[in-house]
Amino acid sequence: ASGNTYLEFFPRAKTGTYVVPEEVDNIRPYAFKYSRIEKVIISKGVTMIAESAFYQCTKLHTIEFEFEREESVTITVDAFQGLTRVETLILPAKLNVIEDIKTLDKLEALKTIVVEEGGDNYSAKNNLLCDGAGTALLYVPNSFAGVFEAPMGIQSIGDGVFTGKGLSYGGSLARTQATGYGVLYLTDEML
Repeated sequence: ASGNTYLEFFPRAKTGTYVVPEEVDNIRPYAFKYSRIEKVIISKGVTMIAESAFYQCTKLHTIEFEFEREESVTITVDAFQGLTRVETLILPAKLNVIEDIKTLDKLEALKTIVVEEGGDNYSAKNNLLCDGAGTALLYVPNSFAGVFEAPMGIQSIGDGVFTGKGLSYGGSLARTQATGYGVLYLTDEML
């Protein structure tokens, strides 16, 4: 991408699937605000998704990133604010950073997380977001219910994965029950 092509505004009356043009490299704040699209495909050219880019897109159910990207993409804090129906998130291998993993909590109905193979920073196992090596569990969707079984190869669990209250949101190393350790302790004792 050229480094200076922005998607500033998307017509709210459009519906269906929208593919962001490849020449766009930056989806600006509130670009899709209140739009009625149901699926968005983020093209290979997009390198930045700004905060509130998809604000209150209440019909949006799938966010898909095109694979085989040349450049990495960054998802800023609150990029997915107000998305209550998104069930599927398909991420590229070249995902540079999700600035705050808890931004995924905005996807209240999220059930399916897929990450393209070969990513350095992120991977997915059983619809759970993991680090690139697949050894650290980073995120469990809010819609998860039932008995949790850690996928094979998981060696650590990130703060706030089960409680939603990480250190950056007021969790505490001194009060470990607020960062998920209590859940793990109880589970271990039950076994």
